[in-house]
Amino acid sequence: MAKPAARLALIQWLLGLAAVAMGVRAVMLQVVQHSAWERRAAARDERSREIPARRGTIYDRHGVPLAITQERYRLSIARNELADADAVKRILVRRLGIANAEVEKQFQRAYPYFGGPFTAEEVEPLWRTRGVHFEVLYGRSYPLRPSGRDPLLGYIDVASNRGLDGMEKMLDTLLQGRPGVARMIRDPRGQEIAIPRGILRPAEPGRDVILTIDHEWQAIAEGVLRRTVTTHSADGGDVVILDVRSGELLAVASLRTPEGGDAAEPTASALV
Repeated sequence: MAKPAARLALIQWLLGLAAVAMGVRAVMLQVVQHSAWERRAAARDERSREIPARRGTIYDRHGVPLAITQERYRLSIARNELADADAVKRILVRRLGIANAEVEKQFQRAYPYFGGPFTAEEVEPLWRTRGVHFEVLYGRSYPLRPSGRDPLLGYIDVASNRGLDGMEKMLDTLLQGRPGVARMIRDPRGQEIAIPRGILRPAEPGRDVILTIDHEWQAIAEGVLRRTVTTHSADGGDVVILDVRSGELLAVASLRTPEGGDAAEPTASALV
């Protein structure tokens, strides 16, 4: 039967061997395999995402904007980069109108996130604040058409930034621009958050386009066409106004009356 001292020595030797094995494993994980595990973690938590490009502006012949892109913003904040977290919180509450309870709740996370979207004027005090990162969203509007419907210019699909009708469709390849790519991190709730300095490829804005169209002549043409079709109970009509000296197109409109209905809105189908 082994002596107590021998058994104790054996136990100590086994414990020492286990400690050495654990130490070797720790070194392997933290030093030798650190980069590999870091890449695996990044691949699991990080995603690349398309950055929308700013769509070009459409102007009439006099430089009057007919179709413009409006920017809105979402905010993600890296708390460890903030010099004054309390000052940022005050701006979020007072300027952006976010409830204080929501701000405090978000600031319990490593990367507080505020989806908004917010206007450029609202986020202006945070532009140069280290640790505050912006995700831009683009919307399209037509200043001379409060209703948002412009028969000549058409409209776009905001999600894809593609023109679906009218001049927006006809000039899409010029206006669209080139999307960029950014790295995003996914928080425990599955929310994608912009990574500081995570732009892999910046977006290239679309080109601005100046039409030969005169917006005043265009409004006159559409109004006259609508009244004429209604007055004469016509099936429809087309109007094209040209500058006889240069041949430039000043206005164009087309209108068709649905069967059994009133005259519809003029469109640019005569051109497109």
